[in-house]
Parts: sequence; C-alpha cells; structure tokens
Amino acid sequence: MKIEFNNEEKDIDQGETIASLLDKVGIKDQKGIAVAVNETICPKDDWGSFLLSDGDKVVLIVATAGG
Repeated sequence: MKIEFNNEEKDIDQGETIASLLDKVGIKDQKGIAVAVNETICPKDDWGSFLLSDGDKVVLIVATAGG
C-alpha cells in the first residue's frame, strides 16, 4: 500500500497502524506531537488501533515553544 506521510510517498504493509508507522520512521518520543489522517486529528489513544488505508494522507504535527 502507498500512503503520503508529511508530503512524501511511503510504502507500508497491510494492517499498518499510526503507532507502527511512527516506530518505522524512527519517532520514539511521542510527547508534543499530533497526527492527522486525511486532515482529521487522530486521538493519541487510538494510534495503536487506527489502521491506515491505501492512499491515506498522514501529517505529523510537532509542537514547538517560542514566541
């Protein structure tokens, strides 16, 4: 399957979840981040069970401090 992750095309396996995708791309510390799938924020509690589908657009949003 193919998805778009932060504007880059990625090949993923059937049954891939948000949590497994984040692990696969090397994101271990999940504090201060949010994930949107097809322009809808997915609650962090659902990341382990939210199955990605072919053609999904996934955006990782990182909180930053400053002014």
